Amino acid sequence: MGGETEAMTSRKQSILLAELAKTGELTLNRAVELVGGYWNNERQWTGAILSRMVKRGLIERVRPGLFILKPKTPREPDPVLILQ
Repeated sequence: MGGETEAMTSRKQSILLAELAKTGELTLNRAVELVGGYWNNERQWTGAILSRMVKRGLIERVRPGLFILKPKTPREPDPVLILQ
């Protein structure tokens, strides 16, 4: 499933995810600096991108205007590996 999610990210989402991986958190203002500038109401559209990323489970909203990468859930160990 991870590959599908990664393949479906837009260029703007990829930029935001790269920033999150580098810094650990992302503010709405920083996101606007990174991917805004294209739209007339860039803050609203950047917020919409972040909202879609939250809904898709790519990031978490800590509080209004602050986002982090969603922690990966630990996978169950492979039973074959345990038996070896």
